[in-house]
Amino acid sequence: MDFYGQLDSVGDRACLADCGMIYVFVCWDCFETRSVLQSS
Repeated sequence: MDFYGQLDSVGDRACLADCGMIYVFVCWDCFETRSVLQSS
């Protein structure tokens, strides 16, 4: 899977798991996606 993008909530009104990051990965062969939530 390849890294596709990330979402953060730093400075937003709503926080993702205490200002965490969501990392998005995609498989270009089968178009499956995975996401990983990391909070600090």
